[in-house]
Amino acid sequence: MADAYSNLINEMNGCIRWLLLEAAVRMKLFDVTEKWVTDEDISHCLGTNISKTALYLDALVSCGYLRKFCGQYRNSDLSEKYLKSGQELYQGSLLLSLGERRLKNLDNIPLFLKENGGQKLNLADENIWKNSIDTLIPFQRAVSENVADILDSLNGAESFRDVLDLGGGPCLILEEFLKRHEGINLTLLDLPPVADLAEGFSPACKYIKGSYSHIDFGGEYDLIWASRSLYYADDINNIASKAFSALKKGGYFISLHEGLYNERTEPYEVVLGRVGVAMNGSDVSFSRGEIENALTGAGFKLLSVQTVTSIGGVADMITAVKI
Repeated sequence: MADAYSNLINEMNGCIRWLLLEAAVRMKLFDVTEKWVTDEDISHCLGTNISKTALYLDALVSCGYLRKFCGQYRNSDLSEKYLKSGQELYQGSLLLSLGERRLKNLDNIPLFLKENGGQKLNLADENIWKNSIDTLIPFQRAVSENVADILDSLNGAESFRDVLDLGGGPCLILEEFLKRHEGINLTLLDLPPVADLAEGFSPACKYIKGSYSHIDFGGEYDLIWASRSLYYADDINNIASKAFSALKKGGYFISLHEGLYNERTEPYEVVLGRVGVAMNGSDVSFSRGEIENALTGAGFKLLSVQTVTSIGGVADMITAVKI
């Protein structure tokens, strides 16, 4: 009970932590602290008050975003890898975009709760996909190695020749896997505005342009990969059936999506991360078992369902095979 009470009175620390990080990203602080610098140096670069800046920097050290030694500050390994702008794995734009989406209208929840409905995502709005592509590129590159390790564990992965990325955006999440296995033919199926944008990043891909709910997938594939992309399917059972038809015998379908359970109250990270988006009209998270049932209903054999955290947060990785 004592721990619960301590957690209660410190609940606001999570909000403070985000505000500290958000400000650092917006100010491009981590570009300044790529080498050992004093609070005075940083204050001069940012045009801020020295004494307040020192307190702010100490808080960032406490959060693990900076290191401090002999009164000087420098990026932690995490910040050096992901929060310095201008580098391939920079995640700052993604964090700001997620923060904006997740916190939208949550600054006044009592008023928000009195409003009717919400505005659903307009899939025909090209600007939505342009912004999505821009933030997905560094994310997919950041997790590409973890994805490759998972796919390499599949029986027969070394002989894969044809792979479909279903709704994969910039199509970079399989980048490392393709480097390890030369000769794979990669196809991206996505909406026309997304595929058009993706062509600038993955020219080696073949593109099928259209809605996965309304067109065939082509085939025959050794692997179909669907990572957090099936939320807007008209009918998940139809998607599973088309995937089954598009695979070779012995081919794999892998889904990576959040699966809510305990009456859609867990996992904690997903429920909190999605509540604002859901209340704003996009309550699209799958319930645990929903995708699995669609796959078995289409004729797949389920090989495994694993909860993974290494590919952008908590998600269920479902591996099924066509027998």
